[in-house]
Amino acid sequence: MIRIYLFLSLVVFLFIFYRAGIYFSIPFYKVNKLYVNQADVCGFVSDSQLKMGQLALEFAVKLDSDFFLEQITLSCCQFQPGFQPGEIYPHANTFYMVLGRVIMIPPGRFPRELVIGVGKEHGVKRYSLVLKDGVLFGRVIDVSAQESRVLTIFSDDFFVDLFFPSIGARGIVRGSEDGKLEIVTGFGRTSDFREGEIVVTAGSRYSSPFGIKSGIVDKEGNLKALTSPDNLLYVVVVVTQ
Repeated sequence: MIRIYLFLSLVVFLFIFYRAGIYFSIPFYKVNKLYVNQADVCGFVSDSQLKMGQLALEFAVKLDSDFFLEQITLSCCQFQPGFQPGEIYPHANTFYMVLGRVIMIPPGRFPRELVIGVGKEHGVKRYSLVLKDGVLFGRVIDVSAQESRVLTIFSDDFFVDLFFPSIGARGIVRGSEDGKLEIVTGFGRTSDFREGEIVVTAGSRYSSPFGIKSGIVDKEGNLKALTSPDNLLYVVVVVTQ
């Protein structure tokens, strides 16, 4: 009788963990807090990521309008708590957001690569940009039906076309594991970059939408990523329609 009781208790325990989407910390190298914390059981972490993604896209639309005098009419949905991974959240008439949970880290590849639990069936497309905390974090490089592989800004195989708003310069930038961004090809007077300047995506074919915050110029004149791999749980995929 005791064995049956213990067995049923274990089944109930596992079912609760399954329904709540809880899993435990995994000791990957350099992974900080890769788990669902107590707040996420209530959806606070996922809601926060989606909200920051929405604010980032609103900033991008405004910046796009300010610089190119294009009047873009927002058709975004009102933010509501309780958004779930894999659902599509339209933001404007040219792109939408898909919230995804990090489900796997390829051995020896963190923080350069990760796998998220959304794919083609959720509207994810190859080469879509990925945001964490409302800033550029990476790009989708492979998509299956239920999963997507993300190359992050911490990989030296990551390239993105960025724009320096203060001087109107564009440049193709390469990522690195320490977060420093190398300007591979520049367009404009790159010597005039200013300390504290925020660099954004340029809006080209694989760096769209325009205006996603990506890097900052430090006091030595180096360009650094605005994001970090810390507290990595949810990301937002921005898909251009």
